[in-house]
Amino acid sequence: MLSQLTGSLTVMNPTIPSLYALPKIHKENCPMRPIVSYTNAPASKLCKHLNSILPDMIQHDPIYSIKNNIQLTNELKTLKIPTNARLVSFDVVNLFPSIPTTEVEYLVNQQLDENPSITAYMKEETMRLLKICLGQSYFKFNEKFYQQLDGLPMGSPSSNLFSEIFMTALEKKIFSPANVNLTDFVLYWKRYVDDIFCIWTGSNSELESFLELINSFYSSIQFTLEIEDNNKCLNFLDIQVKIINEHLEFNIYRKPTFSDILIHNSSSHPFKIKMSAFHTLVHRLISIPLSATNFDNEVQILKVLAKNNGYHPDIINKLIFKKQQKRLLTLVYPPQLENQMKKFVYINYIPSLSDKLCKRIRKNDIDVICTNKKNLRTMFFSGKNRLNISQLSGVYKLFCDECPAFYIGQTGRSLGIRIEEHKRSILQNKSTTGFSNHCITSNHFIDFNKTKILHRGDKGKRLDLLEFLEISSAQKQNLPIVNDQLDFRLSPVLTSVT
Repeated sequence: MLSQLTGSLTVMNPTIPSLYALPKIHKENCPMRPIVSYTNAPASKLCKHLNSILPDMIQHDPIYSIKNNIQLTNELKTLKIPTNARLVSFDVVNLFPSIPTTEVEYLVNQQLDENPSITAYMKEETMRLLKICLGQSYFKFNEKFYQQLDGLPMGSPSSNLFSEIFMTALEKKIFSPANVNLTDFVLYWKRYVDDIFCIWTGSNSELESFLELINSFYSSIQFTLEIEDNNKCLNFLDIQVKIINEHLEFNIYRKPTFSDILIHNSSSHPFKIKMSAFHTLVHRLISIPLSATNFDNEVQILKVLAKNNGYHPDIINKLIFKKQQKRLLTLVYPPQLENQMKKFVYINYIPSLSDKLCKRIRKNDIDVICTNKKNLRTMFFSGKNRLNISQLSGVYKLFCDECPAFYIGQTGRSLGIRIEEHKRSILQNKSTTGFSNHCITSNHFIDFNKTKILHRGDKGKRLDLLEFLEISSAQKQNLPIVNDQLDFRLSPVLTSVT
């Protein structure tokens, strides 16, 4: 299985995972959250492949896990709350770095054994793949190399799956029959990654005993406890939950660091992009079962947000009406599954022009997503180490050192390796490309200081198209390009835009 997929799961231009950090501005003293960037890491594609096959192989069923706040409130809205119940939450301290990787290996191995459809060969290959993914625990920071001796690196594509496997197994241990004397006091328990919402019906001393119990399974996995305030309110995710008359009431919760800054109406963005934040906020508004008072209060908050960002407050009423209308139509006319997946294309946003182009393209059942590659965010340092141009892959441009001639090519490997190949072919008098032929016949050489990456990307159709567009554009302008004549069989539409 693994050996057959080696080619498609190999990263052509692998880079060393790098460590960067993001500030937790909502916490005291603003601690940093360390994240390892796995973009183009050697095992990045293997991790993604493992994510796609492992849950079915081990029959993973995270019964104590929730996907979002909507699922949580839908489960809680009809729950009757005893008079002695309290709202509490548990939080795992530094979940990913604290998970013992040896335990993850053991759990996966055990669950593969429990699946009768998994053969010995499939199990062996899966465990090999698992160890490769867990073994890529090294990273680079400030030009020095480090290795994470245990735990899961935050940023790895497979860390979230491994943490779910581990936490599901831990929760089964917690709620085993051996602990029924304490778990009987748990009326409700659901977890979102490392945050747990719980309804507790026992005393304070029993709650402390329960906390000791869940902290006793692994020395590295420790839970903290938060109890409802005097008003029987508890904030969980972005929801405020309150006990009122043996039922739960919900409201929208915003952290003290909340800012009312959204994409301003005057910004150079497509209208759809400007509305995306409001669509999300209105979707949450009508999806969470709020009381009439809390609903009206949230509507007023959203109108203030709209006004502060240059929009007319009435857009909130229009969005609410449209979403409620769509919900009703969905109930009456259930959506039909489409036979073909809808196609998406990305174009750079140019006011007025992009809007007209989008309308024409959408007539062919192709959805267009307008983006702004150059924005304020890209102008500031992201916290990640920037790669040297020689480490990048994509469509590149080489210049002659002694005349205006240039060459356009593409590489899925690093540019540095590809340039060395050009250099070697020139030194060995081998005319492998139009550029090497030019340098050999003219006795010229490469001007390394002018080398450019025109488009970054991995090997594939996109890179082929970008290379074709650059070469065709240079040829049409009669520029001194020295590429060999390339036979690109593309549609007349693509040819016409070059």
